[in-house]
Amino acid sequence: MTEELEQLLKNLKLRRMLGVYDEQLRAAEKAQTSYSEFVAGLLRAQWHDRQESALEWRIRRANLPERWSLESFPCASAQATDSTSPDSALSNRRIR
Repeated sequence: MTEELEQLLKNLKLRRMLGVYDEQLRAAEKAQTSYSEFVAGLLRAQWHDRQESALEWRIRRANLPERWSLESFPCASAQATDSTSPDSALSNRRIR
């Protein structure tokens, strides 16, 4: 990567593109991909990074008391409903 390109990516705050540029360039040269595919790969990496950053910002902004993921969420304490039980049958009836 040239010094000018590196500085432009920094100034434009395209940090993910800056981080994956050399790797993507080597892969593109090896696979002989087109220029548009190469640029699309760089833009895709930048877009994914922005989506992850936005999600992270929203989670921090929510001021949640605990940070849970799908793996750490306490599912064992959640009660599953049985659709064949009489109670659930009553709750599923429409009121006329």
